[in-house]
Amino acid sequence: MALLGGFMVVRLLRWIIRLVVLAVLAAAVYLVVSGAQVWLASRVSEPVHSQAIIIMGAPETAGAPSATLAARLREAGDLWHQGLAPLIVASGAQQPGTHHAESAVEAAWLAQAGVPPADVVQVGGSVPSGELSDAAAVLHARDDPDVLLVTGGIEEKLAEAIAGADGLHPSPVPASSVPAKALPDLGAIAKQGLAVGLGRIVGYRHLSWFGFVLGGAR
Repeated sequence: MALLGGFMVVRLLRWIIRLVVLAVLAAAVYLVVSGAQVWLASRVSEPVHSQAIIIMGAPETAGAPSATLAARLREAGDLWHQGLAPLIVASGAQQPGTHHAESAVEAAWLAQAGVPPADVVQVGGSVPSGELSDAAAVLHARDDPDVLLVTGGIEEKLAEAIAGADGLHPSPVPASSVPAKALPDLGAIAKQGLAVGLGRIVGYRHLSWFGFVLGGAR
């Protein structure tokens, strides 16, 4: 009897191990697919006629945009000058240790590039989820949900997902300060892929449960 009981325990343990292995493999495949989607999204640009352009925030130094932010500003300015959208939403709050809000730096740059201040709206947010939430509140009040989303290529998929969760209809226009022939940042792709994959399961507003700060787009 004891021998039979031991045999059943061994069989049960084998099934548990198999289930765990299958679960790990399924999770790995899911995350690889999410990472592939992140990489593919970074290579897609859809500058269609929209109601507004959202610039995702990025670092600034002493009132001057970083290379990352400057690339996004050039992209957004070109879109506006091409007449693809009449409004630009400059996003980003003042970050710790700085003296300027990112949105204010963006607005100043756009003014110098010939975009009238009346065509620029500034919103806050210290991470992409906050920036998009503030932008969505402004745009929904104007009944302008169709947006061109300007951020870094690798961050585009996650930003699109968050914007969609906020009720916006985003079209991606990735901007990057990295040369086109540079190798992809596999670490950034993996991190963004993990965030996208988990966000689909728990909701993009709840990624903080897992220690994710949606500031990776910076």
